Amino acid sequence: MATDQIAPLVADIYLLTALAETRSFTQTAKRLGVSKASVSTRINALEKAVGLPLVRRTTRHVMLTE
Repeated sequence: MATDQIAPLVADIYLLTALAETRSFTQTAKRLGVSKASVSTRINALEKAVGLPLVRRTTRHVMLTE
């Protein structure tokens, strides 16, 4: 993996960690100072990159998948 690909991956893993802690896209966005849409987009892209769902979304909260 090229070094220019590592920084975005680390940022997305940090975002996923924050999402796991808050269990909320809204609270994650507030914590990181970004939009809720940005959090959702980045998580979707990370899931696509690994080829697996990483979170289970409900109307009330978010949980990591196994």
